[in-house]
Amino acid sequence: MIAVVAAGAFFYLYQTGGLWFTPRIFPDVAQLEKDLGAVTEKAQTALKTAVGQVPQKISAPAPLRAVNKTTGAALTNVGVISLTNLERAKNGVAPLAENSRLDSAAFMKARDMLKYQYFDHVSPSGMTLSDLDRAAGYEYISVGENLAMGNFKDNADLVRAWMDSPGHRANILEGHFVEIGVAVIQGIYEGQTVWMAVQEFGRPLSLCASPDSSLASQIQANNAELERLSAEISAKKQEIENGSYASRAEYNQAVAEYNALVNEYNALHEQNNTIIVGYNKGVDAFNVCVKL
Repeated sequence: MIAVVAAGAFFYLYQTGGLWFTPRIFPDVAQLEKDLGAVTEKAQTALKTAVGQVPQKISAPAPLRAVNKTTGAALTNVGVISLTNLERAKNGVAPLAENSRLDSAAFMKARDMLKYQYFDHVSPSGMTLSDLDRAAGYEYISVGENLAMGNFKDNADLVRAWMDSPGHRANILEGHFVEIGVAVIQGIYEGQTVWMAVQEFGRPLSLCASPDSSLASQIQANNAELERLSAEISAKKQEIENGSYASRAEYNQAVAEYNALVNEYNALHEQNNTIIVGYNKGVDAFNVCVKL
C-alpha cells in the first residue's frame, strides 16, 4: 500500500531565476515496488498447479494364481463386483460403484496379459497401472489392482481367494477406494485354458474440487497490470522530480495525475490480495481432500 500525496502539500513552489522548483515530497515508490514484489510472490505461490502436486497412490499386491483345476467355470464381472461389495459390507466398508473407465482399464490389462503371455502388474513393454488408467481416461488420487489367474470354481471362489491373500484383501476393503472396474476373460496362457481376472480400484480426482481456474487467470492479469502501474508511477515520480513548471496549475495537475495512478494501484492491490486469499483457500481445501 502506498500513501497518496495531497495536491495541497505541493502548492508552495520556489522560484529561482525565473524557474519553478518542486519540493522533494513524494510517496515512497521503493515501498510500492516492495509491495508489488510481495503480491507477485503470493500470486506465484497461489498459482502453483495443485493437481500436479497430487500425491498419487498405487496399491498392487503380487498376482494370485489359482490352485484349483476346475473346468467349466463361468466368471462374470457383475458377480465379482457384487461379491466384492458383499465383503466390504461384512467389514463395515461402503460399497464400490462400478466405473466404466476402470472396467476398460481392467479389460485392457486382462487382454494384454493373455496376448503377451505375462502375469504381472507391469507389462514386458513397461506399461504400468498408471499407464492403463491414463489410457482409459481415469484421473485418480489413488488406485489399486488385484490380479488372479487360473480355473476358479466360480465368482465366489475367486473373491474368496483374493480375500485369503492379505494384500488383495487390503485392496478390497480399502475405505478410500470408492470405485471399481472388473474384467474376467478366458484365454490361453502357457498352453492352458485359464481365466484372467482383474480388479481395478480407484479414488477419482473428481472427488476433490479443483481451485477456481478463473481466479488464477484473474490473479495473473492483475499482477501484470500492477507491474504496469508500478512502472508508470515510477516514471511519473521521476517526471515531477525533474520537471520545471511554468505555473502552480501545471504542477498541481502533474501531482493529481500521480495520485490518480497511486489510487488505482492501491485499489487493484487490495482487490488482488482478496482474490489470492480466496484462491489459496481453494488450493488448501483441494490439498486436504487429496491427502485424505
